[in-house]
Amino acid sequence: MFSYDCFQYKIEDKIDSINELIKNSNFKNKEEVQEITYKSNEIINDIIFSMRKTKEYNFFAVFLEKIDICMDYESEFEAYCNFTGSHFLIAFNPKLIFRKNKFIIRSLIIHELYHIILNHLVRRNKYLNKIDNLTINIGMDVAINQHIPELENNPEYYNIPIIKREFNLFNVLENKNCEYYIELINQQNKKNGFKQEKKEVKFNHEKWTDKISKSFIDKKSDLIETLLNNMIKDAYSKTRGELPGGLKEIIEMTLEEPIIRWQDVLKQFIGRIPFPFKRTRTRFNRRMPDRLDLLGRISDHYFKIVIAFDTSSSLTEEQIKLCFNEAYNIISLQNKNFEITLIHCDSRIQNIQKIKRANQADFSKIHGRGGTAFSPVIEYMKDNKHLYSNSILLYFTDGFGENQLTTKPINNQILWVVLNDTKNLSLENPYGRVLLLDLEELKK
Repeated sequence: MFSYDCFQYKIEDKIDSINELIKNSNFKNKEEVQEITYKSNEIINDIIFSMRKTKEYNFFAVFLEKIDICMDYESEFEAYCNFTGSHFLIAFNPKLIFRKNKFIIRSLIIHELYHIILNHLVRRNKYLNKIDNLTINIGMDVAINQHIPELENNPEYYNIPIIKREFNLFNVLENKNCEYYIELINQQNKKNGFKQEKKEVKFNHEKWTDKISKSFIDKKSDLIETLLNNMIKDAYSKTRGELPGGLKEIIEMTLEEPIIRWQDVLKQFIGRIPFPFKRTRTRFNRRMPDRLDLLGRISDHYFKIVIAFDTSSSLTEEQIKLCFNEAYNIISLQNKNFEITLIHCDSRIQNIQKIKRANQADFSKIHGRGGTAFSPVIEYMKDNKHLYSNSILLYFTDGFGENQLTTKPINNQILWVVLNDTKNLSLENPYGRVLLLDLEELKK
């Protein structure tokens, strides 16, 4: 009968055996190096296999299926992770890693996986050339090691007890992201006048800049994030019931869709609007100036934007004013001239007002407090296609209305800004972006 304890004992035997082999090798003999590499891979694979089907480690074992393992005899460090252009890898230096017991080796594998899962490869780049590399690496290690029992109080690795002592820090909070610890250490360094490049380093850490090019990672950041997200989703779906509390929180936070501010998307939409023009006989055609029968064109100085408010009862007068002011401020700062059409609509259009300045908007009386329908605004714009063909529609609503629009919009430049929860929008096909209206954040 298979014994797990016996299996673990064999791993210790293999570690002892490879250490003896490394001790007696000068690493100039190709066959000896190949043997060490083979045995190193065997031990690492045995440790990964021992992690399978356990609540604490099964997620990591499954995640490792899509990560390459290699040996780097020149590395200064026991282990490091990298991105090669199409996949992630974890590299080990057998000369260093097997000085540790099987539990520390397992912990170092998990440590590198946390770096990958938390996307530290990309996140660290925003600090380069602003904060010294050692501070960046320490901050990332502290954020990770507090989640790994064998490393959270280990005096050989950076963790919260170590930084409290080494940097004279007090009231260091737990369960924070790497940015918190990087900024905390950096501020303390400035306060105390520490020069870390001259400070003696007694602890294990990763000098990533030797292995990872900032420009390469910057170019690949979108690919890394997409690949990483898919890998996490796949491993999470296979091990959903086998995650310890801390890891589950991290994974679910990582998979959480980022909150995209409607204000930022509005700016993007405005930036993409082509500059309008109109045909005229007072100008020659630029391409064929000799053809007097062809019309020239002059710029039409006003961009058209429609701001619609669901006045069924979801938004108060004060909230409607707040949303309008925020939208107008964004529009007015884009260095373009706009004509804004304000529409009040419940189950039908109640009021239409065209303005070019904020003080022209009249909210003294909100028109309509009946049911909700989105189609009347879409139909109005379609009936006036000559005015609104390139326009943006910004629609503020609680989302509860029709399931289907009665007509297809004239373009897909529509922003549905939905109160409280984007899932509240009842439309099956909104033909545009659906974004959150957070009134509390707007007030701040």
